[in-house]
Amino acid sequence: MTKPTLLISNYHEDFTGGGTYVMMILNILKKYYELYTDKNVEYYYNQYTPHKLNPGEIKLADLSQSFDLHLLAHYRGWVPPRGKRNVQITYYPLQKDITGWDSFFVLNDFCLYVANKFYSIPKHIITPYYDASGFYISDKTVDLINIGHYFIEGDGHSKNQHIIIEWFKRQPNLGKIIFHGSLTNPHYFRHLLDISKDDPRIVLKYNRTQEEIRKDLSDSRYLIHAIGYKRTAPEQTEHFGLVAVEALLSGCQPIVHNSGGCPDIPGVISYNDFSDIQLLETNPEQLRTFGSLFNIKNTEEQLVKALNL
Repeated sequence: MTKPTLLISNYHEDFTGGGTYVMMILNILKKYYELYTDKNVEYYYNQYTPHKLNPGEIKLADLSQSFDLHLLAHYRGWVPPRGKRNVQITYYPLQKDITGWDSFFVLNDFCLYVANKFYSIPKHIITPYYDASGFYISDKTVDLINIGHYFIEGDGHSKNQHIIIEWFKRQPNLGKIIFHGSLTNPHYFRHLLDISKDDPRIVLKYNRTQEEIRKDLSDSRYLIHAIGYKRTAPEQTEHFGLVAVEALLSGCQPIVHNSGGCPDIPGVISYNDFSDIQLLETNPEQLRTFGSLFNIKNTEEQLVKALNL
């Protein structure tokens, strides 16, 4: 029996949480649809371990044909709808023209709340998921870890690694902090190197393997996350916070800024100002239980319901 067809228009070009979320969805929907893309298929084969697709699981689309479902995953990108059914995967309300689009996929209640302010078309919460077997708890020999790509925008918006470094330098009783991220902005990364060069406890890494990142997570006691700090625009906060779930599955306590959707994840601790942060004793096995709530079974059920599969 021939499967219906799905066209994905994906505007994520690097290894980010948004791109990972798209790949999670595609890895479920490949059971139900023949997958097509309007960009280079190699992108899907080579990115986003462990969610990458295998050769042949997605093909380059002939845009003169019709598709049963068109998914648009965007961050300011836009293309005209090309499907019998058209769904946007959205994180924040950035699109001005939604003519022809039938519904939205959103990550959580925070994104749903923001989208409801701007759009009247239906929205469906599709929760990210992880395979808990890919994460593990190890000796907690590292005090803190931060994970997020190294970027800074013209108005100063970033993952705020520089603020974390300055805070950490004022904590003489802490042992070690590791930073991980993709090298989106080399100039910003050089600035981080410069402000941390006199403190050997600070380790900055970039473009490392998923295996190394997960090993460092398993070794860490706390994840410190600061996106959204001193920001008011919803798009400059953390819409979900996949890394917080990864930390939970690694028995690592997430400590996140009290903005966006990340504080709603069970098991995280939030703060308003860095002076609020307290590094209390944690139970790694209990944290892993919270992380296990985000599993593929629940996400597939949400997709089946949303798309009437």
